[in-house]
Amino acid sequence: MTIAARTNTTLAATITQTNLVAAIKTAMTNAGFSTLYDDYTSTNRILVYEVVIDASKTYGKNYFVVSISSALVIATQIFSTWNASTHTGTGGSAATTFTAFATASSISFAAFNGGDEFKLVVAVQGSVVIVIGSLVPASKPTWWDLNLWNWGFYPTATNLSTWKSPSINPYSNENYQFLMLTSTFLATANPQTNKRDVITGLLLASSSNTGIAGKTSDDLACVCASGSSRYDTIQPTGTTQVFTVLNNASGGFAVRTT
Repeated sequence: MTIAARTNTTLAATITQTNLVAAIKTAMTNAGFSTLYDDYTSTNRILVYEVVIDASKTYGKNYFVVSISSALVIATQIFSTWNASTHTGTGGSAATTFTAFATASSISFAAFNGGDEFKLVVAVQGSVVIVIGSLVPASKPTWWDLNLWNWGFYPTATNLSTWKSPSINPYSNENYQFLMLTSTFLATANPQTNKRDVITGLLLASSSNTGIAGKTSDDLACVCASGSSRYDTIQPTGTTQVFTVLNNASGGFAVRTT
């Protein structure tokens, strides 16, 4: 698939709704999202991005919604369809609401553009970490019909282990989890190689306990990242590949950047 390109930006204090919206727009563009599909103000400022998987299919597009409040609270959601004229969608998941940013500290943004497979933005302000973006795994089950269900997910936790899809899906359950991520068995370096093990290709399971919803390419990985720092790099033994750690914990999430 596509090795992720990383772009770093910073939003200096004082943080306002207006400059936070502008900074998120820039980071989303850097992550590979196309021109905004919808951009309006209700109670909050709402940004809507279209992700096209197969435009010929009934549910071949996803709509990723980012809401930014005047209190600097970010919420995210994913929809099956979106009407930019009425600012409404169908097949929406439950919204995920993150911890509010403070006004007096700068925010760093790291955007990872993984081509068609993933587009992720990590926003960090001290202990507050927010991950927003889209995932379309490299492989979906052969029976998954885009004329019946959407195909696409967004992260609901900063450790990137849990995700949601639109409510139009084959499981009647919009929640998913990556197997092995956050596993305490995958903590620190291998004592024989003194390197941290990297497990490439992640399996996404439905929370309905009925099987595998998809598999990523080998450009996404689970790593032994306990004791490391966010954005540390790991080179698997015997390769020239480099993975960047997004969640520096046991069974951490990493993306290939070289």
